[in-house]
Amino acid sequence: MSDNQAVVVDPATPGPPSPPPVPAPTPDRGEAIIRVRAISLNRGEVRRSTMAPAGWRPGWDLAGTVERAASDGSGPKVGARVVGFLPEGAWAERVAVPTHALAELPEKVTFSQAATFPVAGLTALHALARTA
Repeated sequence: MSDNQAVVVDPATPGPPSPPPVPAPTPDRGEAIIRVRAISLNRGEVRRSTMAPAGWRPGWDLAGTVERAASDGSGPKVGARVVGFLPEGAWAERVAVPTHALAELPEKVTFSQAATFPVAGLTALHALARTA
């Protein structure tokens, strides 16, 4: 049994995607293992989850703590609070994230706030810039 869960799309199952056990993430040299504390929902990933093939794992924006630092020495150290981006799969308890896609968080920023920064935050900023 795995000690990790993630939202996995299964069109054959009625209702919303559920979080079954999945294999623990296996990082490459330049990736850190992040224990996810918050995610954000973006229109694109939610929409894709309704038509994606079985096994697809949604999720772009995440915030959490570094559980295992990258083996190449890059990026934040164990215990650092971070915000990150993945092209898919962030809706999980633990994920491997390239260190170039992570940024450390100041203590005053909550995980919930930080999880809105990568895609959701930039989308809002872009919308404001276009209409302002």
